[in-house]
Amino acid sequence: MKEKGLEMEREEERKEGEELVDQKKERLNRKEGLQTDDESESRRGNVPTRHTRDEEVIHTEETSLVKTTEESEESDVLINSGNSVDIYRREAPAQASFSRKKINRSQETKMEVPTNNVGVWKFGEENFFTSVPKVWTVSDCIAHVQNTIGRHGYGVLDLWIKNRCIMLDKTKSLSDYPGLKSLHVVRRPTSRDPHPLHQTSRVDDTDPYCEDTCVGMCCGHAISPDNLYNYVWQKIKNGATEVTCPAIPDATKPREQCSNVWEFKSISMLACLSDDENYLFCDKLFSNWLEKEADVYICPTCNEAIHSSCVSVFKCFYCEQGGKSHSFCVKCNRAANGNSCFNNECQESLPKVKALLKDCRMRTIIGVPNCPSVRACPVCQCVIEYEEEDLCKHMTCPKNTCKAQFCFICLKVKTDKYYYPCGGAFEPCQPTPRQII
Repeated sequence: MKEKGLEMEREEERKEGEELVDQKKERLNRKEGLQTDDESESRRGNVPTRHTRDEEVIHTEETSLVKTTEESEESDVLINSGNSVDIYRREAPAQASFSRKKINRSQETKMEVPTNNVGVWKFGEENFFTSVPKVWTVSDCIAHVQNTIGRHGYGVLDLWIKNRCIMLDKTKSLSDYPGLKSLHVVRRPTSRDPHPLHQTSRVDDTDPYCEDTCVGMCCGHAISPDNLYNYVWQKIKNGATEVTCPAIPDATKPREQCSNVWEFKSISMLACLSDDENYLFCDKLFSNWLEKEADVYICPTCNEAIHSSCVSVFKCFYCEQGGKSHSFCVKCNRAANGNSCFNNECQESLPKVKALLKDCRMRTIIGVPNCPSVRACPVCQCVIEYEEEDLCKHMTCPKNTCKAQFCFICLKVKTDKYYYPCGGAFEPCQPTPRQII
C-alpha cells in the first residue's frame, strides 16, 4: 500500500511538472508573438517602439532619440511636458512601482535680426518670426508678412512701431522711418458683426446717419462696432488712459456729454477686437499712463518700468541685478555715461527749439495775419506747429502731463469751463509776437 501511494504521488508531481513546462512554453510563444506584432506595427508607424531597461536618452532641439543597449523585461515610459522630459521607469510588472527622473531641456537662445533688416514680431512672443529688408516699401512688407503667416480667418493686416506708438503708413517705405529696428503685426478681424446677444434695435447715439447694427453700452447708449472701434482708438491714440461715452443725452445742451467711463473688457467684446488689437490697445494705454506719470520711466534694455525722481541720467537696477550695468537718459532714452547726457539729441534740442521759435514762418489764422506758425505751450513749453488750414485758433497741448487749452494767436490760457478769455474759436484777437525761451 505504501509503495502504491508513493507511485501515485510521483505521478502527480510528474503531471504538475509537465503542466508548468507547458505554461512556460505558452508564455514564451505569447511573448514572441507580441514582440513580432509590435515590430510590425512600429514599422507601419502606428505605435511607438517599446523601450527596455538600459536606455540612453539623447536630446536634441527638435526631438528625443532613444537608443536600446540591452534587452530586458522592464520598460520605460517617456512623457514630454513642455520644457522637460519626465521618464517613468517600471521596475517589474507585478510590483507596478514607478521612479521619476527629470531631464531639463536647454533654454532657447534669442535670435538676432540680420544686418540691414527689420525684425517682425507677433505680440506676446520673444523672438521674431520673419525679417524684411529696410529698402522695402510698407506695402511690400505687409504682403510678405501675409504670405508668411497666412490669413487664418483674419482680414486687414497692419504694422505697428511699438517703441514709438506709430502705425506704419502703407503709402511710404521703411526707409521713411529712420532708426526703425522692430515691427509688430496687427491682424484685424474680417468683420465686426456683433454677437446676437449684444445687439440692440436702437440707432447709433453717436452717429445719426449710421445704419449698421448697434450694440448697447453699459451706460445705456447704442453705438455700432465700427464706430466704437474708431472712436476708442482715436481717444487712445491721442493719449487717453480711459474712454468715456461721447453721446449727448440732452439735445438742448450740446456741450454736456454722457461721460460715463467704458471698461476695456466691454469695449474689447462689443467692438469685436482681435487678439492683436487687444495687445495694441493695452500697449498704447500703458504708454499713455507712463507719459502722465512724471517719475516713471521704461528702461530701453530690459523694458522694466522704473519709478524714480531722477531728472537726467538713471542707472537701471533691474539690469544691474541681471549682471549688466546700464545707464540711460530719461529725456532721449539713449545710453549715457556719468551724471550727464552728451548725446546730440539732448545737447542740440534746446538750441534747435529756440531757433525754430525765432525763425518760423508767419501765416494767417482765421483772418488774423502775421501769426507765428510755431508756438510753445505757455504752460509746459511743448512745441506745437499750426499746419492745417481753416482750423480754429483754440489749441490743446498734446503732452499728456499738461493738456492745457490756450489760444494759438494770443497765447491766453483757458480758465473758464466753457469760454476762452479772447472770445470764440473763430473770433479775431491780437497776436502775440514770436516767443523767446
